[in-house]
Amino acid sequence: MPTLITVNGPMASGKSTLTTLLRKELADYAYVDRPNIKRGLRALEQEEKRKLSKQAALYLTRLLMEEGYDIIVEEISAVSIRDRLADMIEGKGYRILPFRLHAPLEVTLERERQRRPQGPLLDRVRELYDGLQPTEGEIVIDTSAMRVEESLGVMLEHVYKG
Repeated sequence: MPTLITVNGPMASGKSTLTTLLRKELADYAYVDRPNIKRGLRALEQEEKRKLSKQAALYLTRLLMEEGYDIIVEEISAVSIRDRLADMIEGKGYRILPFRLHAPLEVTLERERQRRPQGPLLDRVRELYDGLQPTEGEIVIDTSAMRVEESLGVMLEHVYKG
């Protein structure tokens, strides 16, 4: 049974860090990098980048599912996957592992300050944080409660248990 892993969460929750490590561990998985797709759309307005990068990531995921690949998708929620690709999930027998990375707002803000001292406004981080709360069925990992290696271990435990 092929596996589809989604990794989502608010800014500075550890998505890129953990997805990079997950990709090294699961080298035979195809990887759809929505953040990189979005960065490639530089000339567009932010909302247009968000919309088009999501559509592109879903389209690439659909193509990979048609071929039966195991897949990791960063920055796409399991809800989006289930809504848009339900026919593929059922038709190809995909197992979905929807990881939602989480950290308290204060931790997220501090990580973002360290990462990008001149970066986005903290109010924007708060707004995004509030809009990205876990949904039912997601595997929530509090990345502030454990080291990176431990968070990765939790993810891999779910991957290998299926």
